[in-house]
Parts: sequence; C-alpha cells; structure tokens
Amino acid sequence: MPNRDYHPYLVLWNGLIDVVVQKLSGTLLIATHDNASCRFALEQGRLTHCTFSRLHGEDALIAFTTIQAGRYSFHQQTYPFRSAAMVAHERAVELLGLPAEPETKPSAPAGLKPVSGSLFTKEEMEALFGKFYFE
Repeated sequence: MPNRDYHPYLVLWNGLIDVVVQKLSGTLLIATHDNASCRFALEQGRLTHCTFSRLHGEDALIAFTTIQAGRYSFHQQTYPFRSAAMVAHERAVELLGLPAEPETKPSAPAGLKPVSGSLFTKEEMEALFGKFYFE
C-alpha cells in the first residue's frame, strides 16, 4: 500500500483505518510534508506502539492528529520500538477518533463531516482557504 504523493490528514487517517480493519500486523510508516516521521506498530489490527518525531506513546498519537499532509506505506515487518512508545489499543482508538470495532471504513474522523461536494471538512476548508470559501 505504498503511496508516494503527499495527502491531507484525512487520507493518512483512512490509511491507518485500512490497516486496522484488515487486521494486519506490521509497521505503518508516515513521512510528513515538513519532513517529520510517524510510525505505528500493529499486531493483528491492534495498535501497540507509536512514535512521532521525538515523541513516543500517547504524546505521539496526539501529534499524529496535527499532521497537515504526508505520505504513507505499510510494511508487514515490525521494526523495533522503545518501550516508551507502547500504547494501549483502546486509548489509541479514543485519541485518534477511530471506530472501536471497525467493520466498514468510515470516511472521516469522528465528529468531522466533509463540506457538501468536497473532500474536506469545514475546519480543513477554513484552514486552507480562510473563512471566505464558497460552499
């Protein structure tokens, strides 16, 4: 599932959902547009570790939600993580707004809805175009 183009956060979030829904084991690697890296370790679709730049664990999960754009790839090999990067899957689900038991892939993080006719949420539209965009 390598993806070489930079995509907005929503696409990265959906990439993470894909790996969770498919119950894959391995490492999801994300490179941000500003040259930071984020890694998730998964075991049968359950998040076990997370790092973002120099952050580990829950701090890294929260930092992931601030990514503006990035690209990602999934590898079935699990790379070594420090013990500080360990996360409880349930807590990761809560912090990232992932569905608790995903059966189908959602199209947006919990609480965010795309603006009609757009791939972006209202918050993303305001961030990209200011408050004076046309719906």
